This record gives sequence, C-alpha cells and structure tokens, in this order.
Amino acid sequence: MLKAACPAPEPTNCHSVNARHRVLLPASDAVNIMDGHTSRVFCARFHPRNNYEFVSGGWDNTIQFWDIRQQFSVRNLGGVHICGNGIDISQSGAELLTCSWQPEDPIKLWDYGSGKLISVVKPDIFLSKLYCGLFIAKDFFMCGGTDTNLFRLVDTRNMSSLGILRGLDKGVYSMDVGPLLRRARQSFHIPHLPRVAFCAGRKIYELDFH
Repeated sequence: MLKAACPAPEPTNCHSVNARHRVLLPASDAVNIMDGHTSRVFCARFHPRNNYEFVSGGWDNTIQFWDIRQQFSVRNLGGVHICGNGIDISQSGAELLTCSWQPEDPIKLWDYGSGKLISVVKPDIFLSKLYCGLFIAKDFFMCGGTDTNLFRLVDTRNMSSLGILRGLDKGVYSMDVGPLLRRARQSFHIPHLPRVAFCAGRKIYELDFH
C-alpha cells in the first residue's frame, strides 16, 4: 500500500506501508522547468484506477501530476491556489476537480488525461474561497470554504447548485463521504446520494439528501 504525504515545505513524500520505506519526490534544480512544488503542499490524491499516479497542490498555484516511478512530476496545471483538501479525481479517473482558495474561478473541472480545462463552475449567487471539494457520486460533487462561509452541492450535468448551506459560524475546512443509505421511497426530484459530513469551526455537520 502507498500513501502520499505533503509536509511543508519539504519535498512531496510517498510512504510504502508494506515495505516500510519512503520515496522523496522533490522538484529538480532546473530554473526553467516546473517539475515539482516550490512552496507548501496541502493536498494529494491518488488516481482511483492507477496505483502509480497521484496529484498534489498547494501555495505555488500549481497542480502537479506524479508517477512514483519517475523522479520528478511529469506535468502540471497552473492558476490553482490550494489551501486544503481541494483536489479530487472522479471514480472513473477521467475528471479532476480543483477547489481553490481564490476569489475568481475557484471551481474547475479538468480532463485528467490531457490536462485540458473542461469547465469553470460559476458560484451562483454567493462567492466563496474554497478549502475543500470532493466528488460524491457520478454527477455530483460538494465543496466548502470561507468568505462566504458555506457548503455547496453541485450537479455537474448543468453546473449549478443543487443545495447550499451558508451563514455558517466558520469556514468549511474538511469534508468526507459516508455510506449510501437505503430509502423507504425513492424521490424523482432528489438524487440518491450518500450521507456526507463536514467541519465548520467547532461543529461537525452530517447531511442526508432526501
């Protein structure tokens, strides 16, 4: 088993739990090549269908694509300021979600294979600088942040919010996806989504969609 760790400001690390060894993944010394992080790293996410590949992001405004068989990152995306767990990859492995702490265009969907931008998700009415984002089903993801303090559920089929919780005491810094619960009656208006939880300040919120 491999786990990615992002100490700051040290090089990106991969730990092999079984073999009990660590692989350092730094940037090279080349001044004209961006092949690793140059500042604090806040998030790493393995590809769900490839144990050798993962992505990472942080304060240097880049998303780095890594292959642990290579010494340095193999490619990167720019213009994404990550300050939390703001990166995720869809279960199909085709789409990359970035939720960044920036006032303009904080939510972007990318094609994982080519690195091309698929869509910039507009913020509806309420702007927010985002700390975190996760896919929760095939056509849905959630995100949260601060300034405005909110949680948002987005439908990727029309790139609009299915639901928003705003006016939270503090910003949303962490979130996770729980089990998919059985319903007594299936609604045609509300998709069958798993239970989710997120943290805002000293409170933990748990949500069911029905």
